[in-house]
This record gives sequence, C-alpha cells and structure tokens, in this order.
Amino acid sequence: MPLNINIQQILLHMLNLVILFGGLYILLYKPIHDFIEGRAGQYEDMKKDAQDKVEEAQKLHEQYESRMKEIDDEIEQKRKESREKIEHFEEERIALAKQEAEEIVTQAREKADAEYDRMIERANSEIKGIVEEATAKLLLDRNLDETYETFLDDAERSLDEQQ
Repeated sequence: MPLNINIQQILLHMLNLVILFGGLYILLYKPIHDFIEGRAGQYEDMKKDAQDKVEEAQKLHEQYESRMKEIDDEIEQKRKESREKIEHFEEERIALAKQEAEEIVTQAREKADAEYDRMIERANSEIKGIVEEATAKLLLDRNLDETYETFLDDAERSLDEQQ
C-alpha cells in the first residue's frame, strides 16, 4: 500500500462515522426535533385558542354593545313615558286647582251677597225704626222744627254707626 494508506481502516472509520451519526441522529436529533415540533404544535394550538378567545370576546363585546344600546333606548322610552305621566298629572292638578279656586270664589261671592243682603235688611230695619220713631215724635210732638232736627241727628248717628 502506497503511502501507507489502508483501505480497510478508512472503511472502518467511515463505518464508525456512519454509526456515530446514526446513533446521534437516533439519540439526540430525533427526540429534540420531535420535542421542538411538539412545542411548535402546542404554540400553534395556544395561538389558535387565543385567536378563538379574542373572536369570542369581540362577539361578546358586540352583543354587550347592542344590548347596552337597547337598554339605553328602553331607558329613554321609560323617561319619555314618565315625563308624559308627570305632565298629565300636572295638568290634572292644575285643572283641580282651578276648579277649587272657582268653588272658593263662588262661595266667597255667595257669602258676600248674603252679607250684603243682611246689611241691607239691617239698614232697612234701622231706617224703618228711625222712620217709625220720627213719625211717632211728629204725631206726639207738634213741634216740627225740633222733631225734624232730632230726626236728622238720629239718621246721622245711625249712618256713623254703620260705617
């Protein structure tokens, strides 16, 4: 063998190298590769789950937004109904107050008319009494001047008393 090269040893070294690479492949590369692939799959699953949850959260958010809008509309409708009820109640109270005021005014007028009639009746009875008194004095006393002066004095006194 020229140059002292032994083919058999080269082949043995090559076989050792192939066995070494095969063993390393089986013992190290394949388990690590499988582990990395499994991890990548887990990360993909986690990413997909996260995207699903984000989509679900967005759907829930949209549902909540639409429900909030419905609730706002419902609240506005209730406020409108309440305002209408309050306005109706106020109108009823105003009408009732006007009616009570009219009744009070009517009663006051009736009382004033009754008082007026009573005052007129009293004045008439006083005038009647004065006239009767004057007539009696005229008939008993033939002194006209004195009787006339007494009549006028009595009339003035009764007018002053009335006022």
